[in-house]
Amino acid sequence: MFIGPSETEWECTSSKCYRFDARWLMWHHAHNICPTLGPITTAAGDRTPSLLFADTEEASRLALILKHGNNLRDSWINCNEMETKGLFMCDVDGNGAVQINSTSWSSGHPTGYGNEKCVALSYRYKWRDLPCHYARSSVCQIVL
Repeated sequence: MFIGPSETEWECTSSKCYRFDARWLMWHHAHNICPTLGPITTAAGDRTPSLLFADTEEASRLALILKHGNNLRDSWINCNEMETKGLFMCDVDGNGAVQINSTSWSSGHPTGYGNEKCVALSYRYKWRDLPCHYARSSVCQIVL
């Protein structure tokens, strides 16, 4: 499949394309679903979709617009604290996780509670750490 402006399943900006998945999935399932959508052929070559990384208000707003009026619950993003307590790692582009010192956290987050190891984007465009077994919607991305 070639991703272009007329592709109906994907919403694109100049740097990324996004696809909303309304199914409520645990973080691990959402994380594993996105790569099954690809590879996707873009003008920049073949790209494998990954779970959304949203660290800017623009990306956050676009991700939430893609919910098409679904309830304003959180959507999983590609960040977690599974390897080291207190160290959240994010996979920005599907090519490996890096430590992110983000200012995108909601007030009071991360909480530091032991079982809140996955990160979701709230409807207020901020990150929240949640238990990975919670079911949330997700957004897949392709970095162009």
